[in-house]
Amino acid sequence: MTLSPALAGGRRRTRRHGKVHAGLKAKTLKRMLKAKGKKTTGKKSTLLKRLKE
Repeated sequence: MTLSPALAGGRRRTRRHGKVHAGLKAKTLKRMLKAKGKKTTGKKSTLLKRLKE
């Protein structure tokens, strides 16, 4: 089964490290970070890292 690039977020779904929440979009991340009172600028991966802190 092939994923459309839109679905895969631009990257193939092969190299997945750790638990990446499939349903998390950058917008969602920003909302969660804002709730925690953290900075909401940066790439999606950056936001994810910040969320785990």
